[in-house]
Order: sequence, then C-alpha cells, then structure tokens
Amino acid sequence: MKKIFLITIFLLLSTFSINAQTKSPNTGWVMKPAQCGNADVVIESLKSSGEDPFIWMDGRSMAVEGIFLNTRFVLAMNTKTLTWTLLEFTKDNKFACVLGSGKGTINMNTDLNKKGIDL
Repeated sequence: MKKIFLITIFLLLSTFSINAQTKSPNTGWVMKPAQCGNADVVIESLKSSGEDPFIWMDGRSMAVEGIFLNTRFVLAMNTKTLTWTLLEFTKDNKFACVLGSGKGTINMNTDLNKKGIDL
C-alpha cells in the first residue's frame, strides 16, 4: 500500500513538473543568483580588468524582504577589449552586485522618437 501511495505521489508531481515546463511563464518577481559584495572590492575587480563606468542610471530594486531600495545601475566597459559588466549598487553605493557581463559593442537608440528593436 505504501508503494502505491509513493508511486501516485511521484506521478502527480511529474505531471505538475511537465505542466510547469510547457506553460508559458507568468510575469512576476524572481530571485536570481548574483555575485555580490563590498562595493570597493567589486570596483577593484573591474579596475583590474580595465573596465570603467560607461553608463549609469539611478533606479529602484526590490530587496528580498519585499521593500524597494534606491539603487544605481552601472554599465562598466573596457573600450579596448570591449568587455562589459552590468552592476547594481545599493546601500549608499557600499554594496554591489554583478548582474551580468559580456563582450561586444554597446548599442543605444539615441533617437527617443524612433522605435528600438523588437523583443
């Protein structure tokens, strides 16, 4: 009887897993892994890679506790190697997270009346 119960639970969970994979995702908050630490340490790491702030924007982000924080997003770039890093600074710019990095040119739509790329 215990085996039948476990098999039934396994089949039900498998069905939910398959449904979750085939349905289109809903919009919502997600928690993604990010490399975070003391801003001074992160900045030194960027400097050692030859990356300097290229673009920065002030914004807001939601903390794990569900509260919004004033944040600064920075795109740092090495103009010789074309490597870039996207950062988020919080807590009076004393804490930083690397949100992503890559290599290549940065393309910007400078004509605000012109539509950008289709996503």
